[in-house]
Amino acid sequence: MNHTEAPRDDAEVLRLFREQDSLGAESSLWLRAIRQLTKDGKPIGQILVFSIPIGNEKNMPIGMLSLTERNRLVFWPVLPRRRCVVVNKPQVEIPDHITVEFPSEKLHVTSYDSDGCRIGPFRDGWRSVPLNSPDFRLLFTFLVRMSVVAEQDVLVSRKFVVPKNDNDRRTAEFARCINNFVMHDLPLPGNASEHHYACFSLYRTSEEVTAQTLPSSLLPISDTHDMVLDWPQNAEFPISVAQFTLRGQQFCLAAGFPPGQLKDELCFGFPQRDPAVNGGVNQQDGAA
Repeated sequence: MNHTEAPRDDAEVLRLFREQDSLGAESSLWLRAIRQLTKDGKPIGQILVFSIPIGNEKNMPIGMLSLTERNRLVFWPVLPRRRCVVVNKPQVEIPDHITVEFPSEKLHVTSYDSDGCRIGPFRDGWRSVPLNSPDFRLLFTFLVRMSVVAEQDVLVSRKFVVPKNDNDRRTAEFARCINNFVMHDLPLPGNASEHHYACFSLYRTSEEVTAQTLPSSLLPISDTHDMVLDWPQNAEFPISVAQFTLRGQQFCLAAGFPPGQLKDELCFGFPQRDPAVNGGVNQQDGAA
């Protein structure tokens, strides 16, 4: 149930959770980010939940991010409640997450079929590229319609089968994992209700960025004009910048509401290193 369908009365919400074992779509962020725990009983680490304003003083998640013990950065994007295609490969039906492998900073996409079986990973030469400086590298860009963000489920429940000999441990892990979700609200400038889509770019940095070392432009929208309708010439728009640390590694995230209308429900820009041009970027798009 999304926020327009969910009851406002707490007693009614509790009744729904008691009486129904399955609330919310399979594409819900809250189900996908804990898949390794619900499916295999593996503990999950800290997960950053990035939310953006959607209007009427409400914020909703746009994605979740975690750095694993194997030194892999995993990003789960918000997805439409129905099945969709995001990467331009016919066998990828349900994109689940994007992975950045360290230290190479190569990227791949992992999906799951309707039976919950893993598909992929899919690679296409995607790898971070430096922006102005070798110490400031673009990992990926994500664009999503505000309707997808606003209409995601806020009430989600599932009933999972747990081996009897592992019931106590998994129950304890579920109780513990609640504290692993860290909310991070992105105060995007502008009126969210007046914008068609949001965009953010994620960067890997070698150290904390200052006002003097921050690049003048952090959203490579010029490479995604074919994904956007009514893009004005010489467009400029304000952005919000957030810096954070995961397992001792520095990251920078830039987000905003660009002008125009996104042709598809969501898409990614995956960089590729151009061997002919040092630091060149070839954005690889994917559309829902």
